Formats: sequence, C-alpha cells, structure tokens
Amino acid sequence: AFKYIDKYLVKYGGHKLAAGLTLLAENISAFANELNKYIDNIIRDEEFLFKEIKVDSFIEIKDITYRLYDEINKFEPYGHGNPKPIFALKNVRIKDLKRVGKNSDHLSFRLADSKSDMPVIGFGKIYLLDKILTKPSSYIVSISDNEFRGCKNLQLILSEVEEKEENLNFEVDEQKSKIIKSLINKSKSKIIKTDLFMFTEKLNRQYNVKITAEEIICTLKKDDNLQYVLKNDILYIKR
Repeated sequence: AFKYIDKYLVKYGGHKLAAGLTLLAENISAFANELNKYIDNIIRDEEFLFKEIKVDSFIEIKDITYRLYDEINKFEPYGHGNPKPIFALKNVRIKDLKRVGKNSDHLSFRLADSKSDMPVIGFGKIYLLDKILTKPSSYIVSISDNEFRGCKNLQLILSEVEEKEENLNFEVDEQKSKIIKSLINKSKSKIIKTDLFMFTEKLNRQYNVKITAEEIICTLKKDDNLQYVLKNDILYIKR
C-alpha cells in the first residue's frame, strides 16, 4: 500500500509485523484519501470480505476451571510465534451487559448456558456491541485470572465474535416489541439518535418493564419499516 502511493512519502519501511513512515503534514489528507481508495479496491476481492478466526478449541463453560487455566499457563511465555490459546464458546446467551471503564469503551457481561455462567470482559470492544447483541454463532475468548478485593476468580477476555451467516433467529416478546416501537414512534424526528444504554434505561423506567439492549436491537433488525445503525453505543434509528 505504501509503495503504491509513495509519492506522498518522504520515506517508509518495515517488516511483516510493523511499518513506519515519514510524510509532510501538508500531505496527510491526500495520503489518507489515496490509502483508503487503494484498500477499497483490494477488499472487493472476496477473500478479504471475511475475517478468518482460528481457535485452539471449542469449549463449554463447565470446562473452564483452574485446572485448565494452570495447564494453559505451562505454555508461557506467550508472544509472537507462541500466541495465548483462544477458545470458541457456542450455544450460550448473554446477560448483565454493561459499559465499564473510564471512557466507557470496555464491555462487561456474563455468558450463560443452562447450568452456569462466566464473567467476560471486552477491553476496548465497544465497537463489537452490534455483533454481540445479534446472537453471534460463537464468542472467541481467552481465559484469565482476576483478583478483586482479595477474591480470585476466572474470567474470559473477549477477543472477537463469530457472526451468524443465516438470518437472525430471535423471537422478542410481542408486548416488549410493541413497547419498543411505541417509544420510537412517539419521536417527532424521523431519525433518532440516542445512547443505546440510556434508551434501554428509559424504556424500562417509563414502562416499568425489563427490556434488554439485545431485545431492542433484535426488534429493530426484524422490522422492515425501521432502519438502524449502532456505532459503538450510539444508536441511530430511521423510521
């Protein structure tokens, strides 16, 4: 990419894992525009449309124990050439989703199956919120040890989610769906911009119900009369 648009660069170089460049400040905008055009042309190729995720194993919540954690630690130190093992969790549901962190750019939630659940933290993963709320096929995680106020417990570190290839299969309670659409239709604006978490709180407070962010997104996704975009935690709805 740099070689293709090197007319804007004073110098550049690097290797497989990193690259550096020098350019004049006056060329930054032109360089960025040409770089984006180049990338757009590349990703039209089908092989770039999907991100391949390789996991070490599929796993169930019951398998996540300190015995497994200790076995994993025997392979340290981790780094390039020896990455930390990652696992895929399927057939789980999400609960207790919230934003955390000083800038609210981390996600905290629990993944549950029919018997148990496990805490998950997604550092800087607020951009995955839309995928998380539309029932992904699996959650890609690593296992970590967390100590808080003298108590130790295992937690999962979110790496990525595997999106469903088929259409969304999620039934929202009809009464809840009506409430969600009712609040949307009360807006005088055709385009609504709102914080998803605040919108969820407003619904629950105003109608004295328990509606989740997942139910809101799935309602919007299944309604042909409503269009939405979720950018990080900001929800845009077009009626």
